[in-house]
Amino acid sequence: MQTVSERILAFNKKRVPVPALVKLKFELINKDVFRFYRGTCDIFYDAFSRKINWPDTSKCWITGDLHLENFGTYKGDNGVVYFDQNDFEELAPAPAIRELAGLLNSLPVAAPVLKLNEAMAEKLGGISIEN
Repeated sequence: MQTVSERILAFNKKRVPVPALVKLKFELINKDVFRFYRGTCDIFYDAFSRKINWPDTSKCWITGDLHLENFGTYKGDNGVVYFDQNDFEELAPAPAIRELAGLLNSLPVAAPVLKLNEAMAEKLGGISIEN
């Protein structure tokens, strides 16, 4: 069984063949739990698919990395400001529920890093955060 570090290295070796960039990613994901969550969506979706096997056979294109910071505003090439998903490097056809699960799961993970209190995080996601 691979360690978490070995899994991250193996996944990123295929995607980012530049050792300096992989090193930078390791430095960034070691800063806090939310950065780790943001940088290891492959681990989240692997665990998610093992633990939750809803019979959802619908498929759509998901960003595959929808978390609190990948949903927001950006300025389009036409100069218009949009509020939407804004990171598409992990695109994959999958059940739409996975995208929602990734976003909702990011709220309690991000709350302490973004200095949101539990009440605010629960209100944003309509979820209960357990200690």
